Amino acid sequence: RRGFDESRVEVAEANLRTLGSQGSLDAMLTVNGPFDIIVDDASHADEEIVSAFEHLFFDEHLGLAPGGVYIVLDTQASYRDGGTRLSHFKQLADDMQWSGTTIVSLEQLELFVAHTGSRAEAWVEAVEFHRGLILVRKRGTRTP
Repeated sequence: RRGFDESRVEVAEANLRTLGSQGSLDAMLTVNGPFDIIVDDASHADEEIVSAFEHLFFDEHLGLAPGGVYIVLDTQASYRDGGTRLSHFKQLADDMQWSGTTIVSLEQLELFVAHTGSRAEAWVEAVEFHRGLILVRKRGTRTP
């Protein structure tokens, strides 16, 4: 079934600084994860944004499900004072590339992903920069 089903929406308000501390946020993630969409509208501190992303994007059980979308809101604060402090996401756009490997079939892609040591190459499908937000798409489920 396609479309929006409000009964399947879970909104969590928690202090991301407690992520990984086995507190109430971790308990909620364990019960309800993985998620199709994660929207980080929490901290505007770049280090906390990156830490939460690294934990929630790559954890297939507690965080973002394969094929999901991770959105960081209000990134304009990172572009004040003459530059950006969100170089992590710019580097992620580079790291997700297949190291110069030419992939010509789905079978080759699955084989490459299964053997790469890079989480970014394996899981990051796209990194999009928009005014005030960053959107990172997670690659779909690997074929067994």
